[in-house]
Amino acid sequence: MVGISLATLARLYAVLQPGPRGRRANTLTIGLAEEIARLVQALLSSMVAGVLMTQQLITLRAGQRAEYLADAIAARVASPASMADALDTMVIGSEMERRRRGRARDRLRVTVTHPPDHLRIKMVHGLPGSEASVFLSDAQEKKIRAELARDYARIGSQIDETMRFVR
Repeated sequence: MVGISLATLARLYAVLQPGPRGRRANTLTIGLAEEIARLVQALLSSMVAGVLMTQQLITLRAGQRAEYLADAIAARVASPASMADALDTMVIGSEMERRRRGRARDRLRVTVTHPPDHLRIKMVHGLPGSEASVFLSDAQEKKIRAELARDYARIGSQIDETMRFVR
């Protein structure tokens, strides 16, 4: 529903945009009417743009809240400490502490899809400690790795093929 609404508003905004000015009008009346029509179009498209931007901001904020919820669920499954470590590894890999402090100094923006990494890590660290609720046996892990190996090989081949065309 939200995607349809955003797409509809974007199309409506594009349709309402005043087009390029044409040739000079034959009469003053026609020229004046064209300018009034352009003004009305600009006003309507501005109103639609305002609604569109507001809806996008609300949607982005809801998406950030969903990321926090997903992080909390993952922390329940794997344990908060494991989830915080996974976020650290995924986001900043090496030089964790230096880069985490640097990212914490970045300006916060509501127009990004994910909350700032340092706040996600802080939230997960603040959850009560618990043990992981899902475990894999060695046999299960080997089976998963074997199943994924075929896809890794296929994806690697597709990347190689695509890179041949890019060069």
